[in-house]
Amino acid sequence: MILRAKYVLPDNDKLIENGAVVVAEDKIINIDSYPSINHGKSEKVYDFGEAIILPGFVNAHTHLELTNIHGQVKRTKNLADWLMQLMEIRDWNEEIVERATSEGIAMSLAGGASTIADITNSGWSVKTLKKNSIRKLVFYEATGFEQKRLLRAIANLSANLGTVQPDALLTFGISPHAPYSVSADLYRKCRGIALEKGLLMCTHLAESESELEFLMSGTGAFRNLLKRFGIAVDNWRPPRQTPVEYMSSLGVLDCSPLLAHCNYLNESDIKLLRASNANVVFCPRSHNYFYHSNHPFEKLMQVGVNVALGTDSLASNDSLSMLDEVKFWGRTQNCTPPETLFSMATLNGAKALRLYGQIGALLRGWQADIIAVRIPPISEAANRGTTLKREVIEKILHDESQNVFTMVAGKICYNLEEGVVQHVFHDEKEEE
Repeated sequence: MILRAKYVLPDNDKLIENGAVVVAEDKIINIDSYPSINHGKSEKVYDFGEAIILPGFVNAHTHLELTNIHGQVKRTKNLADWLMQLMEIRDWNEEIVERATSEGIAMSLAGGASTIADITNSGWSVKTLKKNSIRKLVFYEATGFEQKRLLRAIANLSANLGTVQPDALLTFGISPHAPYSVSADLYRKCRGIALEKGLLMCTHLAESESELEFLMSGTGAFRNLLKRFGIAVDNWRPPRQTPVEYMSSLGVLDCSPLLAHCNYLNESDIKLLRASNANVVFCPRSHNYFYHSNHPFEKLMQVGVNVALGTDSLASNDSLSMLDEVKFWGRTQNCTPPETLFSMATLNGAKALRLYGQIGALLRGWQADIIAVRIPPISEAANRGTTLKREVIEKILHDESQNVFTMVAGKICYNLEEGVVQHVFHDEKEEE
């Protein structure tokens, strides 16, 4: 099949006017101007007109299990209070989780994400994710601050990792939740599993100032939260380190992990992250939801740390649309070049999830993970103040831009012109 539009943006460096992408099975086999593409009369052509064809967005951090609680958690600056609200209102059973996950997948595809990195606490979402054709890296979450919970947490991880087999669109990782909910020994055990099995490890890190206080002095909101849950903290001795220093001391940074948020870092932390080849996921709208101060993503990228974008969950965001995420960040960060935002949402995400060479750009032989974004017309003025490529990328960030098409591995998963496809199954037998 052939996908055609006024513009094709294969990556940050190239723009093709009146461009086309040729797809066969699950791969891109050609990309060029439409007149240069050789095709037969019988070949299906999708012409998106005043639109941009570009790589599918990579949502590098989300929790689809929480899709159904949008708007139910009161906004607060205190992450510990927010977590308490979450635990108190969460209606948690397998049917609800599967439905929330299914709705979250549909929202993700409509918003231009062809790949997601999803964290599951229950494991119940995996069956739904397995049969859907969105590309996904699923992290099984581990929690356990007390030593007595260590063996059970490891047993649950091992059982989950052996329950569903990976495939071309599904890979697995492990996610010890955060320094205030995971013991040092459990972090070390998770590190060992990740290295032994070659799995990517993810953790929430440096998300709030309360987290730093807890690790430095053992006081504050997270100490109170653990006590409210009946978790013994009186004999716990804080490491008196920043969250990044703590992860380094436990050997977690040796795994080149995926670190969600990293909202509060000092210069020493940034140097440690650079030396470790860790990847950071920044979630702009969730960051704004919690009233956080300026995120250090620019400092991280200046020293070579790979920073991707994510939506987080609908418990702290208004949509799962990666296009909305990019638009929001474009509106609030005028000093950041739009090309940088584009890379953070595509190629940087692919690198963070160890999928570089497969997705994140439109190149021959790479996976056909493609979206089409309809944009307002671009002026044909002869003397532009910026290059055409810059104008095209800026149009992606325009309020009126809209994702109209999402393809994953050569399969159409969302097409606005033909109606939303909410359930495109990877295995048609499972659908039946």
